[in-house]
Amino acid sequence: ANKAKQSEAKTVVGSMNRAHQAYFTEKGKFAETKEFGNLGLGVATETENYQYVIKGGGDKSTSVTNQAQPRVNAIKAYIGGVSLGSIAATSEATTLAKLCEAKIANGINGSAKGTETPTFKATEPPTCPTTYEPLS
Repeated sequence: ANKAKQSEAKTVVGSMNRAHQAYFTEKGKFAETKEFGNLGLGVATETENYQYVIKGGGDKSTSVTNQAQPRVNAIKAYIGGVSLGSIAATSEATTLAKLCEAKIANGINGSAKGTETPTFKATEPPTCPTTYEPLS
C-alpha cells in the first residue's frame, strides 16, 4: 500500500519537473508556489498523503525545487530539482532536471522530510542530497 502512495508522489514531482522545464521555455522563469496552478498539472497541492511545494522560482530564478512532503509516516519524501544550465560540449542553454527519492521513510530516525533541496551546478543536472537517491 505504501508503494502506491509513494507512486503518487513520484509521478507528481516528476510531472512538476517536466512542467517547470516547459514553463521556463515559455516564460523565461520558473513558477513559484503561488503559481502552482499555472503549471497546468491539474493536481491538488495537498492530498491525504503528501503536500506538494515549490521552493524557489519566480522572476530571475535560475533553479527551482519541487517537493513532496509526507503527511503520514511510513512513506518516503521526494524532491525534484530543475535548473538553467548549459551543455558543456555545445555551450547551449537548457534546463536540467533530477528526481530524488528519500532513502528512509518518514517517521523513522534519520528520514528526510521533503524540505531538502538539491545542489545546483551550471553544467550538470542537479545533485540529490545525501539522504536521497537519484531516480532520474
